[in-house]
Amino acid sequence: EAAMAQAPLSAILVMVGGYFVAAMGGAYVARKIVRMPTMRPSLAVGVLLLAATIANFVMIPSPMIMVVLGVLAPIPGAWVGGKLGSEKTG
Repeated sequence: EAAMAQAPLSAILVMVGGYFVAAMGGAYVARKIVRMPTMRPSLAVGVLLLAATIANFVMIPSPMIMVVLGVLAPIPGAWVGGKLGSEKTG
């Protein structure tokens, strides 16, 4: 708990970037597996990761900037991953 409160901004940004990349990768794989012409599978991955991120912040107190950015990262990451996994882009 004390370590999180004293974490440097660079460490916080790496963690938030990890949330984004995890959502992007999961959404990409979901889109490739399901092969639906919709973003639903990709966004479902984003929602699940958002729920996990919120649970993480409830269990482990974190700096407010990390909470705000962490909650904002999974859905855009899932959208990007879904777009990259669509048949039109590859």
